Amino acid sequence: PAFTDEEIAYISGTFDYMGVNIYTSYLTEAMEEVPIGDPNYDSDMGVKSYQPDDWESCAASWLKITPWGMGKLLNWLKQTYNNPAIIITENGVTDDGSTLED
Repeated sequence: PAFTDEEIAYISGTFDYMGVNIYTSYLTEAMEEVPIGDPNYDSDMGVKSYQPDDWESCAASWLKITPWGMGKLLNWLKQTYNNPAIIITENGVTDDGSTLED
């Protein structure tokens, strides 16, 4: 829906907290030319997302282990949204079941 200027001012900054789910990170770079065709996440933003081959993988090959990504995200949220209350609702990596040592 369209909001009036008054409605936008009324709801601005009114969230109580942010919930964050993060499992991995990607690097992005601007596309030189955005392809025309079926819409997709990267093309809609005009970026190319990728994960370098030398990043460590876990049991799911697409899920790279990037703990520094959590720190970067939390710092960005803090700076962008004036230090909001944040709840980490999901994070982690998959394993192959051999890591448990009881």
